[in-house]
Amino acid sequence: MWRGNVKVRTARADEAAEFLAFVDELRQSTGGRANYPRTLAGGREGLAARFGRLIDDPERRVLFAVDAESDRPLGMAVLSQDEISVLAGTPIVMLSHLVVSAPHRRRGAGRALMSAAAGYAEDLDCDHMVVGVTAGGRDALRFLARLGFAPLSSRRVASIATLRHTLGITDHGVDGPRTRRRPLRPVRVLTRPVPMQRLRRGGAA
Repeated sequence: MWRGNVKVRTARADEAAEFLAFVDELRQSTGGRANYPRTLAGGREGLAARFGRLIDDPERRVLFAVDAESDRPLGMAVLSQDEISVLAGTPIVMLSHLVVSAPHRRRGAGRALMSAAAGYAEDLDCDHMVVGVTAGGRDALRFLARLGFAPLSSRRVASIATLRHTLGITDHGVDGPRTRRRPLRPVRVLTRPVPMQRLRRGGAA
């Protein structure tokens, strides 16, 4: 897929470093780690391993927009097959992690990625594409609006620990496993020796 001096191709397995650089740029442009709460789970090695799994997954595709002459990656998008909702079941292509490196913007890399994503959707007979945009991605929102994307839903994220605290949850519910309680301390039974005089009065043997 070409646009001027930009083309789009599938990322290669040996380009984990480029993938990590794009993830770093996404974090910086959208407010930092708060918008990627589990991105660094397992460290950068874990993230590189995740890139390898994405490359091997037949239902996902990592696209790089690259310079047509040098093949240098300029931008990235991750595509996956999904449904628009669990109720409707309409098949869609989900586009996420759309980013173009700051020094290479306004060269058509973003449009080239979107054009390649549209072709991928057509190959799968999907009539719609949904794009995930992180909070703070104002430039991406404006770019998508110019391409005709309309708001569909709003997704928010919270840690389970925060949710349990704000809801005052003390266990997992009636049918779920209960929270772990501290074991009861063993009861110590103290016995006093019975005087021999009392045993004799009672007629004990």
